[in-house]
Amino acid sequence: MLNILEIRNLDVIRSQMFNNSMIDRPTHVAWWNRKVVTDKLVEQVFIVRKKDIAIGMFRFWYDESFKAGNWGMFRDLRINDPFSGIFMEYIALDTFFSSNINKSNEIIAQVRKGNIIEKLHKKIGFINESDDKDWIIMRNNLSRFNNSKQRFLRLLNSDKMIS
Repeated sequence: MLNILEIRNLDVIRSQMFNNSMIDRPTHVAWWNRKVVTDKLVEQVFIVRKKDIAIGMFRFWYDESFKAGNWGMFRDLRINDPFSGIFMEYIALDTFFSSNINKSNEIIAQVRKGNIIEKLHKKIGFINESDDKDWIIMRNNLSRFNNSKQRFLRLLNSDKMIS
């Protein structure tokens, strides 16, 4: 849990967050303890590990204002492995679309303008819904995700995939 805090507090990660301030350990521990007891039908948090080391996190919740699932994710960009981002994106969306939080078969992503994740989101079916000076709202649905799933699986199973 604490190396997730270290990853989250990296400048490059914080710059993409709604709350881009440094988070101290007591605040993080209190947040984590609240998430552990949250009803899994309301919100789910997942830590992604590679060889027992946390490399990122994603979480889902149903967002009534968008009538869709909402999510956030980040990964350790110090690991120079573009496949870890592709892997996390695939696992996160596959997990969401099979979860109890998925009430609408749709998910939105709130992406800070200029974030490279926007390109990956578009490759897997997200479309721009709206934007303002700082944020882009993107939406995906189960059908578009399923259409891109085979491409994901081929890429993840290629000999380029680093284990």
